[in-house]
Amino acid sequence: MKTRSGLLAGCVTVCVAAAAQAQTPFFAVSQDDFYQAVTNAAAYERPLIDNAVRKTGAGTLTLQNPRMTRAQMDVLAGAVTVALTNAFAPPALPAALRQKAAFWVDANTNVVADGEGKVSRWHDAREASVDGPAYQYMMATNGEAARQPAVVADAGLGGKRYLDFGTWGPQDTNVNSRWLFWAGTNGLEKTLDLRAVFIVFGSHNGNAGGGGITLLQNTAMLTTNGVNGAPFAGGSDRLWVNNDNVIADDGINCLDRVMRNGRYLQIFDKAYHMVEVLTLQTAKANTFAKDRVYPGYSGGSRICEALLFTEELTEAEHLQVQDYLWHKWFSRSEASLGSFRLANASVLDFATGSNNVQVTVSGNGAVGKSGTGTLALMNGGTDAFDGTVRLREGSLLVAGEPFLLDLEEGGQTLFAQDVNVNRTAADAGKVVKTGSGELALASVAEEVTRIEVAAGTLRLATPCA
Repeated sequence: MKTRSGLLAGCVTVCVAAAAQAQTPFFAVSQDDFYQAVTNAAAYERPLIDNAVRKTGAGTLTLQNPRMTRAQMDVLAGAVTVALTNAFAPPALPAALRQKAAFWVDANTNVVADGEGKVSRWHDAREASVDGPAYQYMMATNGEAARQPAVVADAGLGGKRYLDFGTWGPQDTNVNSRWLFWAGTNGLEKTLDLRAVFIVFGSHNGNAGGGGITLLQNTAMLTTNGVNGAPFAGGSDRLWVNNDNVIADDGINCLDRVMRNGRYLQIFDKAYHMVEVLTLQTAKANTFAKDRVYPGYSGGSRICEALLFTEELTEAEHLQVQDYLWHKWFSRSEASLGSFRLANASVLDFATGSNNVQVTVSGNGAVGKSGTGTLALMNGGTDAFDGTVRLREGSLLVAGEPFLLDLEEGGQTLFAQDVNVNRTAADAGKVVKTGSGELALASVAEEVTRIEVAAGTLRLATPCA
């Protein structure tokens, strides 16, 4: 094929087919990892890339079904393959993290409720049976029927369930708050020294001030000197109170996977969220939604699932727990594949399957697209991308500076109008240009025997010097 003289041989590939290399279990680049490098051949299933990474070496790096919304990938040598499947299965919680969790509850598993839905026991999700009499894991319990939360199914969650802990209210009197006490395998109260907390919850019972939500806490004030006495105390105007009694507000806080200031984390809406707290020191807790001796400051939440750890997590483990909970409860499409900066004339191929995705590109090289889905291709800035595009199947949405196309073969009709470019079939050897827009060509393969402009404009770009 005739091409512009600036093109070289490296490649980045995004495809549906499984990689030939043996897969390694997990790969993560967190916000704390500075410009990590991957060299030569490797293959990863569901890698979580949250920061900048560079590919060096002559081998092929294969990333299957990656989460890389905030990724910045520099391809300096060799090849990168990003594989997308048509039906992405939500990731399971890895076995090592299942074992590492100190307490894990899920409103769809091991909930003991009466005929009215009032919950007397909420067993760990790993418990084989709730019938007893012996248990392997912790539970949350409340023998007072009037204060038991209700288990409720929500169509907005695809029929999944939550525990409704009622509403927050005046400090000393509140008949509407509900709670559960944590207990060990013997049924007696158990307190955990927490280092990492992940909770999927609903803010529907919160108040208009941005708070009024108690997720976890303790049955009593832990100290008498006003320091660390209520590690997870909620406030009327924020999720965590900001004072010397509270620990959660000083830790690393994320709401819906975005890092937030824990000292002023407000939640005004009526929706489901995921909160993550990595504490800077151990933080004691032994209840869901019960704030010490204050029935009014208790309740206020819908809790869907909670994963609690007494050991510190690595950043890779943090991302895995986050990824598991997010896709299980929210299943929101992540169309962005981040940004790619291509070294001189490398190749970036997208085989999207039926997925609609978007990517920002800069540098040189060629970007290929196959699959029935739509690729939104964003130029990284004025003259940021000086390469070419190869549309093999499906559609493109192109934005930013104009893109130049390589015609690799005949047998195609290219419709171009506004930012849309779509490919369908044509006679063998023939290329037909339709639509009122303009297509700019960088190269034409020798296999193309005829070009017909049925509508719009076809421009032949000036070759690179």
